[in-house]
Amino acid sequence: MHSNSAAPPAPGAFVMNRSRRSWIGTSWKMNKTRAEAAAYVAELCDWMRDSELDVSAVIFPPFTALPIASAQLASCRAPGDAPERTRGSLQLGAQNMHWQPRGAQTGEISAEMLLDCDVSVVEIGHYERRENCGETDRSVSMKAASAVAAGLEPVICIGDSPDDRRYGVAAETVSRQAKIALHGLEPEALGSVVLAYEPGWAIGAGGTQAEAADVEAMHRVIRDAVRASHGQEAAEQIRVVCGGSVDAANAPGYARETSIDGLFVGRAALTAAGFIEVIEQYCAALPAADSELVGAEGDTDDRH
Repeated sequence: MHSNSAAPPAPGAFVMNRSRRSWIGTSWKMNKTRAEAAAYVAELCDWMRDSELDVSAVIFPPFTALPIASAQLASCRAPGDAPERTRGSLQLGAQNMHWQPRGAQTGEISAEMLLDCDVSVVEIGHYERRENCGETDRSVSMKAASAVAAGLEPVICIGDSPDDRRYGVAAETVSRQAKIALHGLEPEALGSVVLAYEPGWAIGAGGTQAEAADVEAMHRVIRDAVRASHGQEAAEQIRVVCGGSVDAANAPGYARETSIDGLFVGRAALTAAGFIEVIEQYCAALPAADSELVGAEGDTDDRH
């Protein structure tokens, strides 16, 4: 844990900073063959090349599709294209990794293997893996530390279960997960970390959509946890995004909340067209950039 040497804001205070670049990712989970992955990336690249949107877009194919997705990404930029031609960026992510660099971990994959596939981002601790694959707060923390040490950008998933919500301990659960996941990381490393708040009760086809105001409130809890563990500057730099039943229809509502830095999209982005629509709807609804807005819990402001 790292203490904050500067005087902290008043209790309940938070910083809303529009300088953080919007981040929108999608995990394909256990979907897509290599040919389907190549076609998806090609379509996304064609759109990104002509887009003026300033956004970090990340795709998370299954492991089997990483090499073909990487090759397709490499061929996206035509020879002679200037790097500044597009404002957005498209990165390749993996859906999981092991914290050890090598060994007898049957069925696992290491950071070195991901880097060998030109992966730059890795998803860690998704709710489904916590529920179904034995992922723990401790293993998430070890994976996050290993990812950062290897030069990967971790997307750390945290979220409350239906029971957490029912018994009124959602905030405590999410705060605990965030603090444990980031434990041991230097404050300056958090600028390359994304925390994805994915409420368990909103994930999947039967999930209940999380209202934007509820997500905004939970994101303030998350930033409070980061401020307590790593300091105010780290809490301002880290990006916190929203996942769980996100689609093009509800994306604008999330964009209007200043503490939400982007989206982590599931089934709505299983097609490139679907992913593009979510990105466009989200970016279109972003308020005019505010250099910095500071508020306190319970305050109202004019950011809408």
